[in-house]
Amino acid sequence: MARKNRTPEENACREKIRALLQMANICSMDDIHNRFKGASAFLCLTILKPW
Repeated sequence: MARKNRTPEENACREKIRALLQMANICSMDDIHNRFKGASAFLCLTILKPW
């Protein structure tokens, strides 16, 4: 499959995302998954308080 030609705007957006991921020390999909699980647990325990 051929590589997609991206617009300069798309490239700039991808570069910003890459920089944010590096700042957050996220190196893999496992890191993203663990942060999502943590955020979900936080929301369930604090905002969506059980009755």
